[in-house]
Amino acid sequence: MSVAASAVFQLAETGNATVVVPAIVVAEFYYLSAKLGSPLEPSALLEALDSVSGIELSELGRAQLERLDRFPEVSEMHDRLIAAESDALGAAVVTRDEALARR
Repeated sequence: MSVAASAVFQLAETGNATVVVPAIVVAEFYYLSAKLGSPLEPSALLEALDSVSGIELSELGRAQLERLDRFPEVSEMHDRLIAAESDALGAAVVTRDEALARR
C-alpha cells in the first residue's frame, strides 16, 4: 500500500476521514476470490467492512449511473463505476490504476 493510501486509512481509523467502498468493489473481491478457487462470501465481506470504523459501503445507484459517460478513457466497466462513484462524491480514488488515478 502506498504512503498516501496508508495515510487515508489512518485518517479513517481516527475518525478524521471516511473511506467509501463502492458496491462494485465488493463484487470484484468476490469475483476474484472465486476465480482463485477460494470464494469469499459477499456477506462475510460486507460484515468485514461493517466492522471497521471509518469505512462505509456505497450502493450502486442513479448518481453513479448518470455519470458513466463522463469517463470514456476508463475502458473497464467496473473501473468506470468506481470513477463515477468518485465523481458523485467529489472524492479521490485510492488506487494503483493509472486511468482511475488521473481522472
